[in-house]
Amino acid sequence: MTDRAPAPFSWARVHPDGRFVDGDRRLFDLATARRSVLVPSGGRHAWDSTPDRDLIWRIGPSGTHWLLEGFPDPGPVLTWTELQRTDAAHFLSVTGSTTMDGTVRDLAADFVEASGLADPLVILIDSTGDPTFAGGQSISHRALAAMERTRRNGAPMIIWEAFDERRMIIDPDWFAVARRDERFAPVGALLADGREGAYVAIPLAVGRRVIGVLSGIWTRSEQLDAARVVRWWTLADRLTLALRYSDANRRTRAHGAEAAWAKLRDDLHATVAQDVFVLSLEVARLTAGTGPVSPADMATTKTLTERLVSGIRAVIASPDEDTGDVGPAERLRELAEDVHFRSTAHVHFDREIDWDLLSSAFADDVVRIVAEAFRNALKHAHPTTITVSATLESSTRNLRLVVADDGRPPAATVPSGTGAGLDLLRRIIEERGGVLTLDVSSAGATLTVVVPAELKSEWAVAQQALDERSPEQSDTRQ
Repeated sequence: MTDRAPAPFSWARVHPDGRFVDGDRRLFDLATARRSVLVPSGGRHAWDSTPDRDLIWRIGPSGTHWLLEGFPDPGPVLTWTELQRTDAAHFLSVTGSTTMDGTVRDLAADFVEASGLADPLVILIDSTGDPTFAGGQSISHRALAAMERTRRNGAPMIIWEAFDERRMIIDPDWFAVARRDERFAPVGALLADGREGAYVAIPLAVGRRVIGVLSGIWTRSEQLDAARVVRWWTLADRLTLALRYSDANRRTRAHGAEAAWAKLRDDLHATVAQDVFVLSLEVARLTAGTGPVSPADMATTKTLTERLVSGIRAVIASPDEDTGDVGPAERLRELAEDVHFRSTAHVHFDREIDWDLLSSAFADDVVRIVAEAFRNALKHAHPTTITVSATLESSTRNLRLVVADDGRPPAATVPSGTGAGLDLLRRIIEERGGVLTLDVSSAGATLTVVVPAELKSEWAVAQQALDERSPEQSDTRQ
């Protein structure tokens, strides 16, 4: 297989150390002006262009030297209809999923159809070169962990070469090299199926800043010419815009949730004010009475007082300030300590996940769900024990969160599951595609939430699994 493009309008031969040998000096000067590294590593090919892509060039091995070839702008590579179809598919992908992994999975499927590249993988990389997210159409934790181990082994990773050099890198012999190079041993199982093809890595850029890489495998027999490369660049640009829109969309949802929670706090203030008024009326009634106060009257007053105290403490414990660097695990522990302080009830965490794997917005919602469950239990049931259980279902990737208490609320205060707080929780959970149920019996109440988990990224899960198996390698940087 070759990615040799036909009929270049200009060429120059380049020494392996990057020096000009012969040919078109102007093409060589233009290519070297764009970067400090001209010759890609190994037998790989690199494609680059001027900012407006009116001139495109390719450099690849040719005998003992490297051949630099220039091509004119191939013209429109996507019709207006194709662009509209691509953007419409991206819009549906972004708006149809609330998680980064789900969005990227859908975007990758769209990219396969439009580009012809198989097994696309999107990796977002920070300014230090460390991956912050990875996902694709069918990528697994096992595959991502193998890729991270390979990177730590110091293997020449085409993805990081494309990121560092800010240009498209194509390796027609990647599979053969990976099978021979021991540093690629972690991904050996992924190569056992005899797959062949050229590995392609395309930088994802926002303006002058590269934020990640889109990779895929070219398995077709057609030659890779300038028109196809520009088509991939164009599709990658559209995918980058979709990723940016997705990020903005999630931030908007998070801000909307903050507004909803602010309204809940306003409702809480109103509830406390109403409880104060009801309690004052009850005290006035008892004060005006002529006979002794009955046990029933005392029980009613006690219930109103406890409900008011619970509401006041909840108002005090509902800070507006940013939680900063405090993680979800610590925030849940603080909630548990507050429950014990307010009521002497003990909170027991039966089963827990690694809370740090959750995305920031999703973790915020989980903490709020638990806080509202605690508030309901203290307000209505006066429990002695509250149990929190959280599990990630491997088959569905759902988070199952259960908050159960052993309280026995008076009949008049049994929660109906339709209060302002629970209604808000149910609405937020339903927006995430989940379900909230509340079961109340004489033995206590159980609030159960089943919702698709939003993780920081599949890559984070894979990295953690790898670090847990090989802690001595966790700080190795290749």
